[in-house]
Parts: sequence; structure tokens; C-alpha cells
Amino acid sequence: MILILKCWAQPLRVLILLDASRSMSQLFQGKEKIVLAKNLANRMLDSLEKFPNIELALRVYGSEFSYPPGKCTDSKLIVPFTKKNASQIRQTLTKIQAKGITPIAYSLLQALHDFPKTEGLHHIVIITDGIEECSGNMCSSAKQLLENGISFKPCIIGIGLNLNQQQQFKCVGPYFDIQGSETFSNVIKIIASSSKKPMSYQLDLLDSHGASTEERTAFSITDSSETFVQNQWIQCLNDYKLPDTLRRLPPEPFKIKIHTIPEQSSTVQHRQNGIHLHVPVATPQGTLQVHQTEGSEFQPAFIYSLVRDTATKTILYSHPLQSHVKYLSGRYDVQILTQPLYDIKSFDIAPERLHRIEIEQPGRLTVLSLSPGDGLVQYYHSVSRTWMFLKTFNAQTQTQWILQPGIYRVFWRNRIQGRSMNTMERTITVTSGAELQLKFPF
Repeated sequence: MILILKCWAQPLRVLILLDASRSMSQLFQGKEKIVLAKNLANRMLDSLEKFPNIELALRVYGSEFSYPPGKCTDSKLIVPFTKKNASQIRQTLTKIQAKGITPIAYSLLQALHDFPKTEGLHHIVIITDGIEECSGNMCSSAKQLLENGISFKPCIIGIGLNLNQQQQFKCVGPYFDIQGSETFSNVIKIIASSSKKPMSYQLDLLDSHGASTEERTAFSITDSSETFVQNQWIQCLNDYKLPDTLRRLPPEPFKIKIHTIPEQSSTVQHRQNGIHLHVPVATPQGTLQVHQTEGSEFQPAFIYSLVRDTATKTILYSHPLQSHVKYLSGRYDVQILTQPLYDIKSFDIAPERLHRIEIEQPGRLTVLSLSPGDGLVQYYHSVSRTWMFLKTFNAQTQTQWILQPGIYRVFWRNRIQGRSMNTMERTITVTSGAELQLKFPF
């Protein structure tokens, strides 16, 4: 099959990464694997050299150092990227012999330097019969290529790999078996599809009125399985108050994860080349502040609120006291980690609004004793009109707590007095910004 395609102005670069390890000399379907690999590479060259603005290159691993012992840096760019070099690659392929080991991860990292630093559409086609043999991390190597600006779509063409071996390539790129009747055409189609004018896209974070007004929100671009992150950005609006245009090509299909509270995501299944794509995600948000009047010397250094999903009870965020935090509009449970806890059930956050939860300044309770003792603190729940457990304590001569205003009772027993009936009780009132001392046995 010969595909002829009108390409976009940017160069289309394809690096063939060929396995020449010792196992490629073995027979598969009556032929040496290396012969099958070379035949497939030649078929690819026949199609690819017809593409306008095409640049090709050949990197081989396992061809320089025989096994045993082989060498984990045995990877070489034999034909660098240039135009009209298909014939040179064909001639080079005839001289390659299979004899080494398989450093795939290392070869992918070396490929980082193979591609020119100028703009282009980049592909790597790996033809191999084995998996990593040098303790390298193929997933990490593929991620580094993306992080360094090489937007590539690797294709892995396997020769006789079992299912477990195939799965190890999942994080690198699409896998095709050399026995598949559609393998060759599928690989060429993947390369051809990106050689058209690439798309641009924008992320529309929609408010409650359906307008793209939300900004200053973090989002990530990942592959569809979220195996690795390609880009992480902060959404912004341009000078025209529109979402800015993103041009760096993500994997296809790709997922956009918006780091709101809670997170939202959108999977883009298909792109239309040359079309500006809008990716709308509804993110109407309101702002919550848990506010406590400052000024008391008894103010705790840190107080957080646990914000939970009302339906699932999942903790979504640890909200610091006084801070303003945006949440998607909806219903939440808020638990403020004071003593005692403040529990607010089914708190509604409406879009484009500031919601403030006010809590009073605390007071301080100090318990003094002449000798060591054990005790219990309860507080009076004004809504349920019941006494609620707060905490137990054991004191040497002094212990203290920062408590919210309210009515409390303290039970205490001197350890010297060995009978339960010797427990003493005091009922007290803690007020905002005030200190209260409670002495036992007085």
C-alpha cells in the first residue's frame, strides 16, 4: 500500500528504532526475525518517502556488541534526519546483523537528541521482538520525551511477543503485532493523520450562565489512561477575555483534568485536523471562607476545616482557617476542627458568591491539681440539649486546652484516692478571649 498525502508546512519526522538484539536472529514463521523487521522497514520507507516534507532517520540498538555480555549503551543513530534519505536507510539496513541486547529505555532517551530542535511533527516506530533488558524504565523515557517538547506518537511493532510483554509497552504507545493483517496500514495511518494541519484547541471553563469566564484554574493534559501527564498549566483569559489557544499537540485521545474542588475531567476522543476545537467543561464555582475573629492570645496557630462531599462523605479538601477557597457549586459537609468540632451538614455553595462561616474566638481552660489525677471533659450541645464527650486526660499538676465558648463540665479523680466514687465534678463556662482556671481538689 502506498499512501500519498498532502502535508502541512511543518516537517514530518519519522525515526525507525530497530531491534538488532541476538534474539532477532531466531526464526519466526520460517524466517529470521531480523529479516521480517527489515522487510517491514522497507515497506514503510516505500510509503513514507512519498510524503511531501518528510524527514527520516534510523537508530539501531543491539548491533555493535555481541551477547554475551552485550552492552546497555549499545544504541546508535546510524542515519540522521534529513530529506530524501530513504535509499540510504535501505542500504544501511542490508548491513545490520543481530547480536546484542535490548536497551529500549536508553534508546528512547537517546532519541531525544536525534530530533532537530526546530518545529516538526515527530514519530518513533519501534520494531522489536523483546522487552527491556537493561533495567531501564520505558514509561519514564517516554515521559521525558514529551516533557522536553517532543510531541511524538510512537508505534511499537512486535514480533512474537506474548500478552504480558505487550502490556509493558502500554505506556509508550500503540502496539501492533507484525502478524496483524492491518498492522502496516494502521501504522502508516497514524503517521499520516498527524501530517495534516494540526488542530488548535481551547479549554472553556463555563460559569453558571454557560460563559467562558472561569480562569486561574490549574489543569493537566494526560493520555486517556492517565498513565503520564504531558502538560500542566494554569487556565487564563487573553486580552479579549477569551480562553487562550493551545497549540501543543496532546496524545490522541487525550484527557483534560481540571483541578477544581472536586476535580472535573473531559476526554477528547477525536480531533478534526485544521479545526479549532472548543473543549467545554462546566465549572461554576463559589467561594468559601471559614472566618474567626482574630486578636485573642489563645488563637490556635492552625485550624483546618474538612470539606466533604455530602453524598459520598469523601474528604475533598483541608480548608485553612481565614482563607478563601473556590468550590464547584453544590452541597458539602463542613467539619471545623476546633474543640469541640463544628459540624455543618449540607452546606450549599452557590456560584459566583462568597460564603462565610463565622466561628467565635476561643478561650483557654487550665486545670490545676495538687497531685496527679485523671479526668474527662464534656461539653453541652445546645441544639440536642445533651452532654457530649470531648476528651479524657491525665494530669500531673497542670493541663490546658483551647476551647470554643460554651458550657463544659470536668470530672476529675485524684489517683491517691482509689475509689471511683471519689470523682469530683465542676461545671464551667468558657468565654471568648478569656482564660479560666479550674483547681482540684478545691
